[in-house]
Amino acid sequence: MAQRILIVDDDPMVLMYSRAILERNGFNVVTAEEGETAVRMAIECAPDLVLLDLVMPGPDGLSICKRLKAHYETANIPVIILSQEEHPDEMVAAFDAGADDYVTKGSGALLLVARVRANLRRTTRELAANPLTRIPGITFLELEAERRLKAGSDFALAVCDIDNFKPFNDHYGLERGDHVILALGQILRKALLEISPSRDTCLSHVGGDDFVFLAPIPEIPLICNAIIKEFDSQVPNYYNDQDRAAGFIETLNRRGFLERYPLMTISMGIATTLSDNARRFAHLMEIANEIKGFLKRATISNYMMDRRRESSWGM
Repeated sequence: MAQRILIVDDDPMVLMYSRAILERNGFNVVTAEEGETAVRMAIECAPDLVLLDLVMPGPDGLSICKRLKAHYETANIPVIILSQEEHPDEMVAAFDAGADDYVTKGSGALLLVARVRANLRRTTRELAANPLTRIPGITFLELEAERRLKAGSDFALAVCDIDNFKPFNDHYGLERGDHVILALGQILRKALLEISPSRDTCLSHVGGDDFVFLAPIPEIPLICNAIIKEFDSQVPNYYNDQDRAAGFIETLNRRGFLERYPLMTISMGIATTLSDNARRFAHLMEIANEIKGFLKRATISNYMMDRRRESSWGM
């Protein structure tokens, strides 16, 4: 899949020129002509890199860069500031605003493409994002959770995975299993973006069909119900007509015997900082995984919040 570049510039000629260069080198390009549109597009289409003009009407490149770096959904997207000329003071201001690189518009096509590729390589190494979903790994989420814990913020941590995924993978093959994992990642991301007005959320793809996310405690019921509703509506589409009609698949279990497995469901165990002594990331993960393990005995998609301390939130 081609990497996506968002170019932000109020000059249509610069947009056309930059777009042609990058598309010729195999990139997928989207464009915006002003800052507010750029921020919205960066959140919605999750580009791999942003090329951002320094001087624009309305919010300038520095203010847009700061906003992108302050938002969870866009904080790890590399930003290259584009400037007409190289000025040391502008370069310092750009890097102070969170920019990852600074390139002058007269540098030429070869250098622009080389800087884009170098920043993409570095970001991939640093984030260790899952290559399938492009969602950051657990390290980033752990750092964010520890930051919130240190600040004394209350939040919920949810771990989720797919029930009966391994039999499905064995029966239909790894490629179709990857499609299910990719779909779940998109479902999670969409629910967190659309349901949390504050956007105070964080999503991690641990690996395989395992995901973890942080969210405000009051919004957890809406988020989880939206995830379950969308996942349950999409899952039947991944089965053939016969298995879908039967409501199960038949495949060999680990002991080599033929066994029936229901259609896939999702389980989400949720720990909150309101739980007794849950002020460490490792403890929150332990609680959430314990709850998720209990839920996996069920035959329907479900979620449960830790009730070790009295709370008004839950299933």
